[in-house]
Amino acid sequence: MLDITEARDGIWTIADAGEVSFRIRRGAIELLDASHREGWFHTLRRNEPDRLEVEFLTGGEEYEFEAHYDNGVLTVSIEHERQPAEPGRYQVGPAGEVEIGFSEGTLTLVDAQANPGWRMEIDEEGGEEVEVEFTRGAIEWDFEAEVDAGQLEVEIEAEVSGPVTPDTTG
Repeated sequence: MLDITEARDGIWTIADAGEVSFRIRRGAIELLDASHREGWFHTLRRNEPDRLEVEFLTGGEEYEFEAHYDNGVLTVSIEHERQPAEPGRYQVGPAGEVEIGFSEGTLTLVDAQANPGWRMEIDEEGGEEVEVEFTRGAIEWDFEAEVDAGQLEVEIEAEVSGPVTPDTTG
């Protein structure tokens, strides 16, 4: 499971794919390291003063790590995508669960449950797309399933925002 409970710099473990380490220094994001684990590959997509993006790939699975820093506020998001995916029950981090059905190119929302302390909103319930959003304070988890070229694609994204004081030394 992804550990996304607060907006912070430092080391971020991206499930079983790898790690990204960065700091906020003099009002900018500074990449310290990005590494992948065995069976995964990573690509540095963006490394700019206000934005950092690292992608991890293996087979039909992808993680996208993004950090954005603007006016003292850091937003970190981690997106996990599977294609092709299977119908069934999906754990959406610590926020809840979503169960989807997929038959003859049509998606259905079978069930969605929020865990205690989380608020849930269903945005799309079927057809070509199912979207469920879970929130608690500054933390948001999104579940999205869609039909792409006849195949089921599932994406789970976590995002957190908050103030971070940059390191002004060095």
